[in-house]
Amino acid sequence: MAQSLGDLSHDARSPVPASLRLLMAAEAFFVLVAGATLYCLPAETNKYFAWTIQPSLTAAMLGAAYVAAFALQVSVLRQARMIEARVGMPAVSLFATLGLAATLLHIDRFHFQSPEPTARLFAIVWLLVYVLVPIVSVWLLRPWWRALWQNVPGREPLAGAMFWNLMILGMMLSLAGIIMLLSPQGVIPNWPWRLTPLTARMLGAWSVGIGFALIQAARLGDEAQVRPAAPAIIVLSVLSLIALARFSDQVAWGTVTAVVILVVLINLFVVAVIAVARPMNNRAARGLAQ
Repeated sequence: MAQSLGDLSHDARSPVPASLRLLMAAEAFFVLVAGATLYCLPAETNKYFAWTIQPSLTAAMLGAAYVAAFALQVSVLRQARMIEARVGMPAVSLFATLGLAATLLHIDRFHFQSPEPTARLFAIVWLLVYVLVPIVSVWLLRPWWRALWQNVPGREPLAGAMFWNLMILGMMLSLAGIIMLLSPQGVIPNWPWRLTPLTARMLGAWSVGIGFALIQAARLGDEAQVRPAAPAIIVLSVLSLIALARFSDQVAWGTVTAVVILVVLINLFVVAVIAVARPMNNRAARGLAQ
């Protein structure tokens, strides 16, 4: 059955439009600045960030997430078509929306009145970005919504184990993030390091965003589409594990939550490495067979 012209113009196999590329480039710049600042200067957020984050481990973990988002945006920008670039697109819009909600709920914590000019600038830019990105990204993605979930035959089907790993992990992260967003006071006593309601909600927003991206990847069921997101997952897991080691004295390692966080990070790393390594192994095998 023939597709309409509108369907063809927003097909998953269409080129990534310039408007989305421009949005992703702008997002990449913002998350790189935020991530590098948080990860490299976790103890200086009173001067060089939108709000003061304590302890340093929380700042470093948030920084790891932002640097990973930069890696995702760069990887996506390298893709020519929506089919390879779409994993994570709706998740970014979802995270930005949840981040805006957390910001507005705790607007008094931000450095709008700080004596530090850099802190005031970070706060103003933060609010502008978190107001604009959800609106602009939803508007630009609106005509592409079907393409973001469109199954395209003849690709590289996910192995059953990979599908269930992504789906279960995505659902777990999404559920945990929703709980952190809705009831941070219930999470804080059971978290392995000190959180505030704001940092709990921001970590929850990241958890929902990452979880949703994993669910989308599983739903699409195609290794070739998971692969562009793999470098970001590797960056997230490695930087997070380094942060935990760097600030290990701030972690209550005897808690169940600490063990779960370690297992999730290691699992994410393994899944991403497999996604990257499998095509290289396949090419090597074909080379030996020739």
